[in-house]
Amino acid sequence: MTEIVRKNGQMIFKTQPLLFIILFMTLWGSGFIGSPLLFLGNTIRTVNDLEVFCNKVEPKLVDCQFTTVPKLGIFPSSTKTYKGIKGVEYLKETETKEDSEGDSYTVTYYYVIFNQIPGENKVQFDDRAQWVVSQINQFLNSDQETLKQTNSRDLSTIVLPVIFIIFIAIFLLVGFFVVSATVFYQSIDINNNLRQLVNTRIGIPFYRKTLSFSDIKGLAFIESADEDGVRSYRLVID
Repeated sequence: MTEIVRKNGQMIFKTQPLLFIILFMTLWGSGFIGSPLLFLGNTIRTVNDLEVFCNKVEPKLVDCQFTTVPKLGIFPSSTKTYKGIKGVEYLKETETKEDSEGDSYTVTYYYVIFNQIPGENKVQFDDRAQWVVSQINQFLNSDQETLKQTNSRDLSTIVLPVIFIIFIAIFLLVGFFVVSATVFYQSIDINNNLRQLVNTRIGIPFYRKTLSFSDIKGLAFIESADEDGVRSYRLVID
């Protein structure tokens, strides 16, 4: 629907409500920027050092502290402590789920089961759970008083996920340009005071074209109506 605004020495043709376009650009923009960045941040967070520090309180009883230190300092480290450990076990579980389209996929979970004085404690880890169990069991069966080991993940482990995220971001960005090129706010300002015609499109790509009256050979305003009586307007500039 075209809106015509008439002022002294000026006529403005507007199409597409500006509020609609601002809302569209905000929602789409937050989608193609925010979602990949959030996914990328969660992926980078998994690149960390897992530090295991254990201390024997009795020959077959240990206290352990696990510290996760992200490679990038923008993420905080986290520490968890488990006391009175008599033994540990490794557990791997898989679960089949369905997505919104009904396609099935498998999710794998890794656990360390701490056999503590109060009882068993099943704790979820990442895929380094088996390494944790191996380190603690070796320590329990050794004569050492302390254990300090680090399992470090290299940045190369996220090369493929990062490439995938970049591909998705580019795909959404191209879609943003394509859609915004067809959905835009446009105003044509015929300003007699400035002796010029300005055609403005607020969207992607940004478009603004200015013609002085001396450059315009002909100007036609065409009004039409459909079967339901809805009127539309077209401005033809030569």
